[in-house]
Amino acid sequence: MQEDCFYAAAYLRVSREDRMGNLGESNSIGSQKAIIESFVKGKEDIKIYDSYIDDGYSGVDFQRPAWKRMMEDLSDKKINCIIVKDLSRFGRNYIEVGRWIQKIFPVQNIRFIAVSDHYDSKTAAESETSLLLPIKNFINDSYCQDISQKVRSHQQIKREKGKFIGAFAVYGYTKSKQDRNQLVKDPYAAEIVKRIYQWRLTGISMRIIAEYLNQAGILSPMEYKRFHGESYYTGFGTKVFAKWSAAAVKRILEDETYTGTLVQGKQERISYKIKKSAAKRKEDWIRVADCHEAIITKEDYYMVQKLLSIPVRTEKNIHKIHSLSGLLFCADCKKQMIRRKNQYKGQEKIFYICSTKNKGLGCSRHSIKESVLLEYIDNIMTSYLKNNKNNPRQEETIFYKIAKQEQEKLKKYKEEYQKLYHSLEQNIAKGVLTQEEAVSLFYFYQEQEKQIEEIIIKQQKYLEKKEDRQEYLWRKQNLSLINRIEVEEGGIVNFILNNKKNIILKKP
Repeated sequence: MQEDCFYAAAYLRVSREDRMGNLGESNSIGSQKAIIESFVKGKEDIKIYDSYIDDGYSGVDFQRPAWKRMMEDLSDKKINCIIVKDLSRFGRNYIEVGRWIQKIFPVQNIRFIAVSDHYDSKTAAESETSLLLPIKNFINDSYCQDISQKVRSHQQIKREKGKFIGAFAVYGYTKSKQDRNQLVKDPYAAEIVKRIYQWRLTGISMRIIAEYLNQAGILSPMEYKRFHGESYYTGFGTKVFAKWSAAAVKRILEDETYTGTLVQGKQERISYKIKKSAAKRKEDWIRVADCHEAIITKEDYYMVQKLLSIPVRTEKNIHKIHSLSGLLFCADCKKQMIRRKNQYKGQEKIFYICSTKNKGLGCSRHSIKESVLLEYIDNIMTSYLKNNKNNPRQEETIFYKIAKQEQEKLKKYKEEYQKLYHSLEQNIAKGVLTQEEAVSLFYFYQEQEKQIEEIIIKQQKYLEKKEDRQEYLWRKQNLSLINRIEVEEGGIVNFILNNKKNIILKKP
């Protein structure tokens, strides 16, 4: 590097706000570059080493890729001068910009030039650096704060009007092509959401629901977005089947959006200078009802929330909680009853007892046979279904239809893989693939076809298990009608219904 020559970095930056605002054209990357090139033209002591462009990055902080690259080149002594169109392109943080220009650059002997502000650290007077620069930096900082406040206010108005302002639609929905602030149902993903709720109402745990989805080859929400071309980085390119988790299932089960209610404003930025956000209290969230088509009825949603709030247990090696889990309580201590099994002379006896008594902490057994409880519930349900026009058993046909549709879709995937590996020989002949690449793809396609075939077989077995679908319907009927069951000592059972009525039954 020649001592009498300055090797300059042309730093160009435009934020998303600048592009959308009135300053968009004057502050465009092309405009900034033209101004800097015009300034350097004819100056023999300055040579442009490279251009460093941060397009779409805010000036509030310095976490910008091109800025970091410029700092690396500065550290490696590749540049000793930085040129910007004006101070606002360098940054809008009053304190940080001042620290760089007035403290760091002078110590490192770096020349700094802001063309439109007529500032050059090589020729600037002391008064200009100590008085003029802080004032301009303060104005740029204030501009950024003002823009931030306007954006927040605009977003708040949109939220309150029920306009969706998120970057990505929640799984089960997509943004309308006519109105990007409106959610519309994604038919395929919406059916998966319905099934997740149905399984949970049956008593299947969230971990097992995730396993079922993975076995069926259903893409997880993140990979489903990636599959449809949205900006999500995943391993989708190398993996055919996505991985669901219990946490992902829980997020879907807790999301009120599926009832048609738009819930936004759950977080807020700590400051316009800090990118981190803080969670807001639930009562401060913005909820607007009936903003879009519901996937889940409010009745089903609140039944699931009730299930999630009640701690339930499953038996060893059994994937489902029992039909009465979360419903049965001791009438005296108000704690849950627990399920017990006894084997005597080859016969199995199932009954419930008070959990407090079982722990040796007082109360009494309040023992009652499961068969007695189920008989009571069947009698109540029979009476209920006679007087209820919306018979839940009609849902069995819909549930079966969804499963069959997915099975047909998997068969089409299988056929596609068969076509792919049958076309390998043609691709070798055309020179599209090498022999080695074709062999690798052949085994890959064959393995995927095998996995799909295994899933189709598992789904067929599921479709044949009519008792599983009946279990779902039976439990859903219970939850829709019964809020709580309290067992008194002596076999007296109090059914507290969701319509606030009580039914008291006693074993003969």
